Amino acid sequence: MRDRYSKMKIQIKDKSEARNPKSETISNIRNQNVQNNAFRSFSGFCHLDLFRNSIFGIRISNRKGSILIVVLFAISLLAAFVTGMLQMNMEQAQLMKNEAFMADALAIAEAGLADAFARVRTYEALPTDFGPVSFANGSYSVTITGSLPNPSFTSVGTSGQGYIARVEADVTVDTVSYVVRIDEYRINE
Repeated sequence: MRDRYSKMKIQIKDKSEARNPKSETISNIRNQNVQNNAFRSFSGFCHLDLFRNSIFGIRISNRKGSILIVVLFAISLLAAFVTGMLQMNMEQAQLMKNEAFMADALAIAEAGLADAFARVRTYEALPTDFGPVSFANGSYSVTITGSLPNPSFTSVGTSGQGYIARVEADVTVDTVSYVVRIDEYRINE
């Protein structure tokens, strides 16, 4: 039996390596216990299901591929967001094009009105209806109602893309100098 116990004894070669239990103070023992308990509680906290088996508070199982479902859900949300933003950008671009085409049609209609005023000054008489006249990749036609000195002009301009604008003007024409004064001006009414 002695041989068995002697084999179990730990051989200490240097006396400085030996631990003297009498030299340890109570505060050292308490500090070691507190550190050991803190480590145990922290390591136990890290292994809670809160961190290991959930993502963003969503509980997942330990099966392989369960994280794939969460990742696919996140990717689908991101894809929906990006698709919505692209759709909004495309709509904004189309609205800007529509505004530009409408502005072209309005400019063409105003050119028709200016042409009618030039004909009054040039011929010193009220012209008859005319149009369609090609102008700037579009066309305009002018309708004249009333008689001198207070006729009304209506010009309808069509842009090359098919947008239509209507301009109306009630005017007073000086029958001596044939200067045209606009009394009332209406757009797209």
